[in-house]
Amino acid sequence: GKYTDPAVYNSDLSWCPRNFLHRFRLTFEDSELVQQQAVAPLPEDLCSVLADLDPEESSRQMVSQLLNGWVPSLAGNPWKMPETRAEG
Repeated sequence: GKYTDPAVYNSDLSWCPRNFLHRFRLTFEDSELVQQQAVAPLPEDLCSVLADLDPEESSRQMVSQLLNGWVPSLAGNPWKMPETRAEG
């Protein structure tokens, strides 16, 4: 892999078909010193990789909160914890 150790890259191929590298937002000043912004949503193949991951139970809620808004299919993902109801 170009951005990581070859052993890590080869190991990661078992769960992701390419380097999981993405820049969601890039801001810069153009030649006229005007602030510009480019935004690119997470590509579908990387969304699929995230949707297929199965975090450990202790991390499930945290991962769900971190990915909320990044992975459109999260609503149907088993990571999403059911809402708890107060008993009474």
